Formats: sequence, C-alpha cells, structure tokens
Amino acid sequence: MRLFLTSCLFFLLTACASTANYQKQIDKWQGKNIQTLMTKWGEPDTGIQLANGHKIYQYTRKTMYSIPDPKRSPLRNSNGSLFTNYDEPWNSNQTIIRTCRTSFETTSDGRIIHISFKGNNCVSSNFLP
Repeated sequence: MRLFLTSCLFFLLTACASTANYQKQIDKWQGKNIQTLMTKWGEPDTGIQLANGHKIYQYTRKTMYSIPDPKRSPLRNSNGSLFTNYDEPWNSNQTIIRTCRTSFETTSDGRIIHISFKGNNCVSSNFLP
C-alpha cells in the first residue's frame, strides 16, 4: 500500500512537468551573465572554448530510480501462494535512467547568447521556481 501511495504521489508531482515549462525556465537566462547562472546552478560539468572566442557551458542532470516488479512480492511466489520460503529473487527491479544536458553559449565577456537542451529529463513544473 505504501508503494502504491508513493507511486501515485510521484506521478501526480511529475504530471505537470513538461519540456515546454523547462524551455520557459531556461529562456529566462538569455542575455544574463554566466556568472549569475553559476551562482544558481553551480559549476558546469563541461566548458568548451570555441575558436570565435565564445564558450559553451554544459550542465548534465542524471536521475536514476528503480521501479519494483509489481508481480513479485516477498510474501508471494510465482504461483501467487502466500508466505513462500523466499527461494526466488522477489526483489527484481527495473532501473530507469533519465538525463538532461543543458548548454549555454556565451560571448567572450560572459553574456549568454544561446541555450539548448537535450534528453528525456529536461522537464520543469509550473510551481517550481
């Protein structure tokens, strides 16, 4: 029951999250100085110097979580009998990995001129700042 409630809460909180909302959130950084962004986001994962003097700062967010197999339980075997002797691997999970790479291109003086993102975890909710 606790797992069911936790799953419901997770899906309710992420239901409003969308890529469009993420785009709106990161577009607010357009024209700002990269140092201002770094005070909020922290140090970037990667910095790439371009030949034209511009620089690209990349941030990668990686989230991993496991979803338990709903057909298995420590109290049920594959036949559905209760109170087994735990002779089968009941704790098998499916691991989900979600990533988002956000890139900020800046001029030589640090002004953000282009923002892009890629991945299946580039989402934001309306109620998050």
